Amino acid sequence: MVIKELKMENNNVKKASIFLIAAIAALMLAALGYGGGNRGSGGSQEQTDGIMTMTTSAERVNIRLQGSGTATIDWGDGSQPETAELAEVERLLGRNFPDASPRTVTITGGNITGLGCYDNQLTALDVSRNTALTELWCGWNDLTVLDVSRNTALTQLDCERNFLTALDVSENLALNMLNVETNQLTTLDVNGNTALEKLNFGKNQFTASALNDLFGTLHDNDISKPKFIFMANNPGSADCDPGIAKAKGWTVEGFIKKSELDYGVGDYSYFRPLGNTIGFIHSHVGGYFEHKNENFEILNDDESLWMSRQTFWDTFKDAIPVWGGSEYGTLVFRCIAENETHYTIIVNETENATKLVAKTENLEFQTIEQHLFNGVYAISTDNLLNPIRNNPNDNAMVVFPLSTNDLYTMFTLSATEMQDDWIKVEVMFWEETDAGDVAGWIRWKKDDRFAISMSYFVYH
Repeated sequence: MVIKELKMENNNVKKASIFLIAAIAALMLAALGYGGGNRGSGGSQEQTDGIMTMTTSAERVNIRLQGSGTATIDWGDGSQPETAELAEVERLLGRNFPDASPRTVTITGGNITGLGCYDNQLTALDVSRNTALTELWCGWNDLTVLDVSRNTALTQLDCERNFLTALDVSENLALNMLNVETNQLTTLDVNGNTALEKLNFGKNQFTASALNDLFGTLHDNDISKPKFIFMANNPGSADCDPGIAKAKGWTVEGFIKKSELDYGVGDYSYFRPLGNTIGFIHSHVGGYFEHKNENFEILNDDESLWMSRQTFWDTFKDAIPVWGGSEYGTLVFRCIAENETHYTIIVNETENATKLVAKTENLEFQTIEQHLFNGVYAISTDNLLNPIRNNPNDNAMVVFPLSTNDLYTMFTLSATEMQDDWIKVEVMFWEETDAGDVAGWIRWKKDDRFAISMSYFVYH
């Protein structure tokens, strides 16, 4: 009897062991993505369902999404999730919060290809479950870690001005633009990134040896577009060997060993031609913001319709304006002539092609002076070729930049006065500096060319 009971107990133990082993095996198969005849469901799908999360304490959060279909945004404040239609043009969404309490914003959408979450005080960002992502813009936050190892479709990654100490882009073989400026990186390996065209790693913690190692991992492919590196304001910037990168066909910016700066050296050939420009035409077309004219038409010389733009995302084929494109609400064209009824504009800056626009009360024309003072968001120039001087002449004393560090300080210029070929500007710094308040004169034109570049707010 005792022996029989022991045998039964042993059989029960064996059965229990078999069940336990089977359960463990099932869990292992599930983890590997085998769902008992329903492969693709379970764990594997849960990791590629398009969900992205971000943690923030900001009282205002703005995100930009691109893609197709719809996206759902749970703002983490207890409100009903918001649904947004997506398109190739980025969709701007935002939410105000009553306080600065920590919260997690969750974005869901299997076809989200672009995410912009700039300047949201993010302390965490998880995009690992959205493998469709091709563009990620997450700069100006408080991130210390960023994992993009599963985002193998990424072509553009901008994570500038965070607190990253490491970044692995070994799985992002499609990257053509990488901006990691102003972080805490000491190493970076781009050995596998053979599509890379633009790389900015200025203002990190690279020693000269680390920079040389990075240069050694750059590809030497003969790609169709120029290859640029920006490397200023690293501890080893002045002592590294940029020749390693240049030998592979890269243009290296931010490398200046000279203690003295050579002002006025070079020419203005890469600035926009001035020609017979009399002013600028603004087209504000309806979109996410209110704009002046709902319909903007460009006409042929015989006044027949060449193209009409009625919505924010209408495409202008063959049009290359001074500013804008199909993704912008504001278009800016250079105007070269006018009569009683029409303006003549440069519709394609590359080919110098001209068209007509009718004078209407909604159309905004600005002279060059009006445009520089009230039409642009910011002005920039070549800071060595055209430095800020204390008086409007080429022999006046330079007041900015005064050092190599000044060259790589982030700032924009605002025009306040015009005198012949010169404008008086004020410097608006993007970060704390020891320079104090800076104002002076720069050329806005030199011979038959502009000597400045102009930037515009999209909802100007």
